[in-house]
Amino acid sequence: MPFVTYFTLVIINICHLSINSTYLMKPYGGSSTVPDRKEVARKLRAFGEQHYGTMKDFAAALGMNPVTLHSGYLNSRSLPGPALLVKLMRLGCDIHWLLAGDARRVPSRNDDDRARRLEEENARLRSLMRGSISQFSQVLNTTAV
Repeated sequence: MPFVTYFTLVIINICHLSINSTYLMKPYGGSSTVPDRKEVARKLRAFGEQHYGTMKDFAAALGMNPVTLHSGYLNSRSLPGPALLVKLMRLGCDIHWLLAGDARRVPSRNDDDRARRLEEENARLRSLMRGSISQFSQVLNTTAV
């Protein structure tokens, strides 16, 4: 499954599961659950600082006004919606970490490099498998004749 398709499915699942999943979300009130806005805001800031240095540069990478980033998301007023989650994912943010992962660890560019290397290795192995299957088919065809 292509890397982008996989993460798109993850985002869709997070959106669908956010109401009922206690695994992904912290309890908020009775039986309802929502992500912890303060924790998401703190993680957004940590990701932006680590990957872009300043919130102004981070906002530019997201294609939004720095004031909007600060007043909407970094001050815990709003949670990122699906469109912003996709932008963050494309910038290399681990969406699972952002919404529910270990708060102490900010995924780094090394994680992105590791994911890229794994995708390349996966493609290489698939190519080898296709070649092996092709050779096996040729052997079967020559023995059947």
